[in-house]
Amino acid sequence: MAYAEISNGVVVNSVEASVAFAEAHSLVLMPEGVGIGWLYQSGTFTPPAPATDPIPDMAERRKEALASAMAYGNAITARETSQWAGVEPLSWSQQRDEALIVKEGGTLSPFAVLPSLAEDKGVPLSVYAEDVLANAARYQTLLRAAVSLRRLATQTLLDEALNTPEKLSAAVADLKVHTDELAARLLAGSA
Repeated sequence: MAYAEISNGVVVNSVEASVAFAEAHSLVLMPEGVGIGWLYQSGTFTPPAPATDPIPDMAERRKEALASAMAYGNAITARETSQWAGVEPLSWSQQRDEALIVKEGGTLSPFAVLPSLAEDKGVPLSVYAEDVLANAARYQTLLRAAVSLRRLATQTLLDEALNTPEKLSAAVADLKVHTDELAARLLAGSA
């Protein structure tokens, strides 16, 4: 027969034992269906309360959602800059300034980087300058979308009305879709 070992009003063990053993060890006859974790008081077994999920720390979840949105914004611009060798993005503003000088028909300084880069690509300086300006414009456009995401994320995700993890996740997903659509519109020149 099955007997329950009770500690502080809770079944802590189930033991197959003889009546003599059970009496010697203060074990209680355990009805079918009763198990470890059940409560025992005054000769009655009751099931434990159902386990509940812990209450989520919404302040922490908001911070995580905001970090996720910010990382997505950073990834938008990183996708663009990752196409280039590591040192080139560092010289983009210089390249852009030099490309503007070339486009306007000005004279570059002897220390200009654009002529060497154009030569490395095997294209005329004017063609390379146009390419630099197009890439700079593309990057600035994507940066606008990323900044928009950051601003919207800060305004949206800290809203106390987003009071469940599901609502926060949905809001982050909506922000990402909005940002992708904005980036596409900006790149298409319609915004």
